[in-house]
Amino acid sequence: MKTLEEKSKIQLWKSVISSLVGVLGSSIYSFGLSLMLLEKTGSSMSFAISLIVWPIMSMLLMPIVGPVVERYSRKKVIIISQLFTIFSMVLFTIFWLNGPKHILAVVVVLKIAIQASDQFTSSAQQAAKVHLVLEDDLGKLAGYTSSASSLSGIISSVAGAALYAFLPFWLFIALEILTECITLLITLTLDFSLVEKKEEKLDNDKGTFREGINYVRKQKFLFAFILMCTGLNFFSGVFQVGLPMLLIRDLGISNFQYGVTESAFSIGMLISGFIIARMQQPHHPFLFSWRLSFLMSLMVGILGTVIFLPRISWLVTIVISLMLVVYGFAQTLFNIPISVWLQKEIPSKIQGRFFTVLGTIATAAMPVGGALYGFLFDLDFGNKAFFDFLLFALTGIALTLVSLTAVYIKKLNLKEAKIYSLEEITEDAVEV
Repeated sequence: MKTLEEKSKIQLWKSVISSLVGVLGSSIYSFGLSLMLLEKTGSSMSFAISLIVWPIMSMLLMPIVGPVVERYSRKKVIIISQLFTIFSMVLFTIFWLNGPKHILAVVVVLKIAIQASDQFTSSAQQAAKVHLVLEDDLGKLAGYTSSASSLSGIISSVAGAALYAFLPFWLFIALEILTECITLLITLTLDFSLVEKKEEKLDNDKGTFREGINYVRKQKFLFAFILMCTGLNFFSGVFQVGLPMLLIRDLGISNFQYGVTESAFSIGMLISGFIIARMQQPHHPFLFSWRLSFLMSLMVGILGTVIFLPRISWLVTIVISLMLVVYGFAQTLFNIPISVWLQKEIPSKIQGRFFTVLGTIATAAMPVGGALYGFLFDLDFGNKAFFDFLLFALTGIALTLVSLTAVYIKKLNLKEAKIYSLEEITEDAVEV
């Protein structure tokens, strides 16, 4: 008879393996899809359009996902959404094999379907973590899952670029279907009620999205965190749209070398993931993450300086890779400690709504940011490389201002950051 601690460890490693397999397949597919779109359209705007589908769908589904995750079995929600993803990818395979036409429109439709599915999956997984493993294993789960995702990213970036040169694109789709099936099988073996948590009752337990908004509005530190994440995600378009344009279009590095730079980002995440899995949770997680946001801003701001290097493709690749290692390291250290803190402190009863609100509001600015950067990186002032350098530099400054504003606008002391329980929410807690 296994003890609860042993069962928690088994569930932890099942979750890590599921993440490793799932992210590996989706990352290779996404990398191949990005190269295919860039090759067939040659425009950063079309690339940006495919990217902004995700946040748009997040906003549309925001009032629905949280209540569904809390009202129904989280395991069933995950299984149904994964089956829907597999079905969507099968339809895309059939379309592709019959001769792809109007490819951008079809990719957008596919992304809408997959994002709808992923929105339910990710919210249910976030809310279920406190029931999958013991509290002492939550930090390890977050750290090892991040490391698994990073390892997948390292492999997928190089493998995706190499495979794209030799294999037909439909095999990328087939790989994504296979890995989705494997993660589904692992999900079926997980016990989503291993750890019982005391549920706090809402005054009006209807599972409404409005209650999630009200909960955040009455939490001054949560509100500041979401405000900071919203600003950071708005400017993330400079990475998603700008980096491939800067490196492939302006500096002429190969697809393989671009894959190496993508792997560098994952290497940084891998290193920090292993560190987090072994370190103690910071005493002040919000303050810890806030300080790291400035390192991320610095890395974004100096990325464009590679245009001043000699046009030696491998020199550019190495310098960019080193910067992205640091950025990936900082981003994971930014995300995981505060995520673990939120999972521990936010009442389990409202976690579905909260993580839906967090995931959606934080990404609500991404369509605007993605479209803006898609437009800006398509502008031609004669010297595209120098203009791209200015875009990265100004974005770094803007990110710094966002982090400062999110905290100082309400004069918050991050050493005193706390999550109020449902009973503790009073007029004193209302700061927004």
